[in-house]
Amino acid sequence: MKNKPFKLVLILFLFLVSILLYNHFKVEVDEEISKTESVILEKEKTIKEYVDNANKDVKDQKLKVVSYKKVKDTNGVLYTRYDMQIENASGTKSKIFCIYKKE
Repeated sequence: MKNKPFKLVLILFLFLVSILLYNHFKVEVDEEISKTESVILEKEKTIKEYVDNANKDVKDQKLKVVSYKKVKDTNGVLYTRYDMQIENASGTKSKIFCIYKKE
């Protein structure tokens, strides 16, 4: 019976930590979206159109979608985050960067 208060405190602590981590992630998404304000695509434009237009302009490099994930900011706005990478003709790859599309 002596461990019961300790278990309750531990459970409460873990619950509070999980809430803080969840809020921290949402703030990171907001900050990242605000930094990349110019590369937020509107609903009308698809990621395929964006990639095709980027690849038309440059001959020896290709823009590719590495992965994508749905994220929400703190206002509840849903975005799809596309992780992009530029690949040169020689096979070297750039650092991954993100483009957001509003849903």
